[in-house]
Amino acid sequence: MSFVFDGGFRMIFSVVIALIFEHPTWSQGLRSRLVERGHEVLEIDVGDFRWEVSGRPPAVDVWVNRINTMPSRPGSAAAAMSSARNILAWLELHECCVVNGLLAYQIGASKAAQAALFCRAGAEAPQTIAVQCGAGAAAAAGGLGFPVVLKPNAGGSGRGVQRYESRRQLHEAIHAGRLDFGPDGTAVVQKAVDSADGYIYRIEILDSQVLYCARQRLVGGVFNYCAIDGLAAAGEPALELAEADAGAAARAVCAAGLAEADFASAEYLLDADTGAPVFIDFNPYSNLITGFDDELGFCPLDRLADAIESRADR
Repeated sequence: MSFVFDGGFRMIFSVVIALIFEHPTWSQGLRSRLVERGHEVLEIDVGDFRWEVSGRPPAVDVWVNRINTMPSRPGSAAAAMSSARNILAWLELHECCVVNGLLAYQIGASKAAQAALFCRAGAEAPQTIAVQCGAGAAAAAGGLGFPVVLKPNAGGSGRGVQRYESRRQLHEAIHAGRLDFGPDGTAVVQKAVDSADGYIYRIEILDSQVLYCARQRLVGGVFNYCAIDGLAAAGEPALELAEADAGAAARAVCAAGLAEADFASAEYLLDADTGAPVFIDFNPYSNLITGFDDELGFCPLDRLADAIESRADR
């Protein structure tokens, strides 16, 4: 924090906020709100950030990790993920104030870690086995029983996700070299979960509180349900506000706490067999929806900006 004076010798409280990002536009709404509030905002592209490792970080009041856990530029995904971990570790070693630090990022970047997180939080998650090769995927699927879903461990926006209904179908994909092990060379095989009501639910959490819950109608063969502007990239099914299952909301808040995530989202389906919420994704990136301010009674981005400001006062 610093103090500056305007032309009338009035003291103004100034906060320096660094937004560390990977995608060039996904944080612009947040940046605009912080600038409108009079803060100095430094924009740091994780793919182009150079720093003196032996030196101290710049004088910044709050560092906000806005690095997408599955980088949007697939060709440089492994490098971006490595840079993200290195930068966050460097900041935390110097005891900087970091919103959504290294642990939150690590869990968000690993489907295996997410499944473990949900189990630790007492939530139901699909049976999950991490594998590194086709033979491992076949053995895992045989143990779980079909149908199964295979996902790159470090994945997002539905990239590389495939559902296999039978052993034969999976073996054909293995022999054709179609399995996607993602940038970290790992995939997860999960017991497939069918939805009881045809929706995927997304709970947004901020500072250990449920901000809102939204849902999207599932579309056959589609695994991308990105919440940017309330639309998915494939099929564009509309997002709508929904009432979160009370138990699911409590488990989602617990998961965010265990992951040390200041803000995050958790997605679940209602299991067609049991009706219980089954969590399938944890995302500490959290692209907050727009267009529902009147229904919510507040703007989610403004709430996030409030939370970032509050860190500078601590």
